[in-house]
Amino acid sequence: MTDKCLISVVIPCLNEARSLGLCVERARRALKELGREGEVVVADNGSTDGSERVAQQAGARVVRAAARGYGAALIEGFQSAHGGILVMGDADDSYHFDEIAPFVNKIEAGYDLVIGNRFRGRIEAGAMPPLHRYLGTPVLSRLAGFFFKTRIGDVNCGMRALTKEAFNRMQLKVEGMEFATEMIVKAALCKLKIAEIPCNLYRDRRGRKPHLNTWPDGWRHLRFMLLFRPDWVFIVPGLCLAAAGLAGLAALVLRDVFSPGLWLPVVTQNHMLSFMLLFLLGAQITGLGLAAEVFSFSRHFDAEKKSIIFLQRHFTLERGLLGGLALIGAGALGLLYLLVSYLGLWPSLSLLLRFDLAVCAITSLTFGVQLVYSSFLLSLFYLKIK
Repeated sequence: MTDKCLISVVIPCLNEARSLGLCVERARRALKELGREGEVVVADNGSTDGSERVAQQAGARVVRAAARGYGAALIEGFQSAHGGILVMGDADDSYHFDEIAPFVNKIEAGYDLVIGNRFRGRIEAGAMPPLHRYLGTPVLSRLAGFFFKTRIGDVNCGMRALTKEAFNRMQLKVEGMEFATEMIVKAALCKLKIAEIPCNLYRDRRGRKPHLNTWPDGWRHLRFMLLFRPDWVFIVPGLCLAAAGLAGLAALVLRDVFSPGLWLPVVTQNHMLSFMLLFLLGAQITGLGLAAEVFSFSRHFDAEKKSIIFLQRHFTLERGLLGGLALIGAGALGLLYLLVSYLGLWPSLSLLLRFDLAVCAITSLTFGVQLVYSSFLLSLFYLKIK
């Protein structure tokens, strides 16, 4: 990057006339002190309090975001920006735009995305509600680190900088407050170079209730993370349930074959049905999870997931159908044997083993049907990535 690289400071706005002018002035002053060519872009989200006029009088260029929402305004601002470096912050003066130099310097040092960390900077008294400071943001930050290996300590900080190229690569789409989480998640999935630096937070100057709704917006952030990790939402719990069910079925059958009633005395024959339910439920959840993984890959960037690599190497519709039909056949044979033995045409098993065989046959047949239809569903998405 050259020393004269154009910088665009993008400020989303919805009825922020009281503080917007000061934010624009701070941003313009920072650009001047940096000695870079730059612009201030205010992405207006339908203000009715004269914010647009205030922004223009302070020297900003105003663009109108047709869709409502924090993310919608920023996306419109980024798309309209002329700069190769994009700096974002709120219009309520809670972040001072005359402190953007460290963000710009990090981008010019080669980073794709730079995020502020308010916990490493100074938080002015009353600037952050205790619920956000001690519960909401720390929990969401740790979850993002666990799910996406981001190592970001403050995923909700609104002061950030990124390159225009990074913005184009991430294909950001979320229109609401969870836009902040989407940026971090997609940056991690795109393998962008991310830095985090200290950032100060000040009391806002809006003089009214903030746009942020603590519980609904917190849930939207969490929901977005979960939607991007179908392995933890579907596959891990599904495999655990299926493994527990299969282990229970196997243990009871082995007990009834080799030493009826001599071990596992607490677990009765009726538990066979419970284990069957666990296995079938887990298998169904896992199948949905694999379909969700492939769908996620076809729409997003998670190409290096082990489940996707495994499917690419081993899965075909024909293999899924053969496996499902084999299980259906095994289950049908088991039920046929029970019918024939009941009619006295074949030697019958003990009552315990007849019950075990019935449960295992129904499990095999049902799982086989699930596998057949899951294979068709998986193939519908899988065709997109071949």
